[in-house]
Amino acid sequence: MKKLLILITLFSSFLTSSQEMETAEDEISFEKAVTHAYREENEKALESFTSFLNQYPDSFLKPRAKFNIGIVLRKLGRNDEAILIFSEILNSDYNEKESYGGIMEQYALYKNRSAKELAEIYFEKKEYKKASDYIYLFDKKYKYLHFCGNEMRADDIYIATSYAKLFLAQNKPEKAISKLLPYLFDDGLASNSKALDILEESLKMKYSTEEIKALVNTAVKTLKIKNEDEAKITFLGKKITLFDYQLYNPRNPNLNANLELSGREKFEAVLASHPLFSKYL
Repeated sequence: MKKLLILITLFSSFLTSSQEMETAEDEISFEKAVTHAYREENEKALESFTSFLNQYPDSFLKPRAKFNIGIVLRKLGRNDEAILIFSEILNSDYNEKESYGGIMEQYALYKNRSAKELAEIYFEKKEYKKASDYIYLFDKKYKYLHFCGNEMRADDIYIATSYAKLFLAQNKPEKAISKLLPYLFDDGLASNSKALDILEESLKMKYSTEEIKALVNTAVKTLKIKNEDEAKITFLGKKITLFDYQLYNPRNPNLNANLELSGREKFEAVLASHPLFSKYL
């Protein structure tokens, strides 16, 4: 799973080279464990991270090793053991704002990431009350922090889809739909594809295909142009902003033709090519 691979590679060592310092033994040991993780040698990675913690219990890299053990256990399918690791992190005094040390992230965010892993585990177990508890933690208590608006938007979408999955599991499609409607249209900051998948699933749970077609076609008729870059529609009683970003995605096969569009014609093209709306128009 791509997300898990990203999280396991987050916590690589990050110090000393710029200061021309001799690399400490604990850093060398940690890097060996990270190398196994990079190579998907998960049993060796688990053994190496565990050995690291036993050998260097007071190392500044302890929180990173602990978190990586949890991720490796997830990759090995040993979720019950991973629960213990991530729960320990939530009960620790690890610093959420510890410097990540790379250019893509500012902070380690051990508790935010651990709460997300625990929520995913309990979704897999279909223990939705516990999943709900951990969604609350990463949404309200241990918030994601990032210097980049794109990453913050991606996290907003992740939170919304997590709640929507929970509501679907509780047979509450109306609540799932409400959570996801703000992410109906691509704004160019972060992918909304997962939100659209769950939104369509939610709509199908509540409405028939013919009813969804009627709702979509009614929404199209409410199109109002705000300016050259934005318009609005009303869908399921909510006013939603349309952006024209999707028309100008370099991967869009109609890019050249889209560059010639303007005004209402442009936003009608947004609706006609929308991943969800296009299925029901």
